[in-house]
Amino acid sequence: MEKSPAALAGEVAQAIRNLNHATLNAKTLAAPEISSTVQELLLAVDRLPQALYQLSARLVREQQAARLRMGDSRDPDRSVVEVETYLADAEADLGDVAEHLRKAGALLSAMSTPRVVDLEDQEQREEEAAAPNIWYSSNDGHPYFFRLDRTEERDGKKVYVGRQRVGRNKVESEREVVYDAANFNRSGWKPYAKPVPGWTPGHPQENA
Repeated sequence: MEKSPAALAGEVAQAIRNLNHATLNAKTLAAPEISSTVQELLLAVDRLPQALYQLSARLVREQQAARLRMGDSRDPDRSVVEVETYLADAEADLGDVAEHLRKAGALLSAMSTPRVVDLEDQEQREEEAAAPNIWYSSNDGHPYFFRLDRTEERDGKKVYVGRQRVGRNKVESEREVVYDAANFNRSGWKPYAKPVPGWTPGHPQENA
C-alpha cells in the first residue's frame, strides 16, 4: 500500500529524531562520519523546497475546486494566499540553509581523523617486538631452552646462533650454541611464548 505524504513526512521527522539521539549518544563521531552526515542532510534540504512547492500547489487546487472550509470565521481564499506566502518564504530560507550546509560540507570533506593508537596495545606490541625469540625442547625429559640471538651465513649455510640452557626458573647450565638448519630441526625445538627468567624483560633470573 502506497504511503500518504503525511505518513512519509512523519517518517522524516522520526528519522531526524533518531539522528538527534545518535549524534548525542555516539561514543565517538569522527570527522569523516560528520562530513557524510552533513552531506546527507544537505541532500535532504535540497529536496525539501520541491515538496513545499508541490504542497502549496495542491492547496490551490483544493481552493479552486471549492473543497476548502475554515474551522473559524477566517476567509479560506485569504488564508490560502497566506499559506502560499509562508511556504514560499520557507523555500527561500531553505535555500540559505542549503548554502550554509554546502559550505560546511566543502570544509568537512577535506578533514580526516588521525589514527588513534591505543597506548596499552602499543606497549604490548613494543614488548612483543623486544621479547627474545625463544624455543623449547624436552627430548630427553629435561627442559631445554634456546634463545635465538641472530642468524648467520657460514660456509654457505644458514646457522642459528644463540644461548641454550637447561632449566627454566633455576638454570642447571647455560652456554652459547650454534645450530645449522638440520640440527635445529632434529632437536625438536618449538616456539615458546611464556617468559623465561633472565631472558625476558621484566623477569629476573633466580639463583640456582
